[in-house]
Amino acid sequence: MTRRTIGALRTALPCLACDGGTFVDGVVRDAEGAAVPGAQVYMTHRSRVGPPLTTDAGGVYRTAIVHEPGRHVPTQLNVTAPGCAPVVVELYGTARYRCEITLRSGLTTKPAQPVPWETTCEKRE
Repeated sequence: MTRRTIGALRTALPCLACDGGTFVDGVVRDAEGAAVPGAQVYMTHRSRVGPPLTTDAGGVYRTAIVHEPGRHVPTQLNVTAPGCAPVVVELYGTARYRCEITLRSGLTTKPAQPVPWETTCEKRE
């Protein structure tokens, strides 16, 4: 291989993952509308779990998970915080979303029931 070919491959390979992914940003708030700093946010796709992150002092987060391209690829946004019931949002397809998450106080032993993205998110294609 020539240097030119190697350079072209280095440029193209990272873009292979760009064809499929779900990207989400937003704010996590409590029932009174106050920001929830320190909430845990992560995404899942089938059996894969994306890296967890923590909301900043303003409750702001930005996360993503890479997957195969397509409009109907299921992914989930998972949000938890101490003393609050977890929230799971069902997302679909290669897209960008802005999700405003409201956490309710209270602990539960039941798994969170996924909610459709239309209830908490705005899709940005």
